[in-house]
Amino acid sequence: VIAYDPPGFIGERKHNSDMFRHAPLGYLTGLLPRQFFVDDNAAAIDYLESRNDVDSDRGYGVTGLSLGGQTTINAAIHDPRIRFIAPVCGIMSNFDFLLSQLYTVSCIEMVPDIMNMGLDAARKVSLCAPLPCLLVGGAGDEVFTPAATREIFDMSSKIYRLYSEEPLLELYIDDHMGHTYSPAMVNE
Repeated sequence: VIAYDPPGFIGERKHNSDMFRHAPLGYLTGLLPRQFFVDDNAAAIDYLESRNDVDSDRGYGVTGLSLGGQTTINAAIHDPRIRFIAPVCGIMSNFDFLLSQLYTVSCIEMVPDIMNMGLDAARKVSLCAPLPCLLVGGAGDEVFTPAATREIFDMSSKIYRLYSEEPLLELYIDDHMGHTYSPAMVNE
């Protein structure tokens, strides 16, 4: 298991250690903010592959919470070394994401994949097929609601079923949690 700090964070969240403050710098360098996260994920896997004590034969699993859940999907689309994903509390449609969520639309979200190309979460999850995927949500999540997560699951399931009759895409909603990564979610 490897965990890394997202761009803009230095260890635990502290004053001025925030992706919402640092993501705009990406536009000044020509890197879109989400690319930072996908690149960091690839670098973490590169590091694991450099170690003699890591067995990479079966590939890697990736998971993350909230924007980390979205990064999980984006990284899986681009990195064939990833063989299983479990995005947590980070799935909803473009409409919900851009127009109805609690956050003001931030510079992290104003990127070509969403705004110009119309790549909705269901399309991105579908691009991961037939990679095994567990979509995870919390029943009390007010940011990425369970209804929104179920909607993306239902839409993506149609594509996943084209690849296999096995349930390669599954859904788990923790009935007792909100926008968090709970022990029950980890165990699932």
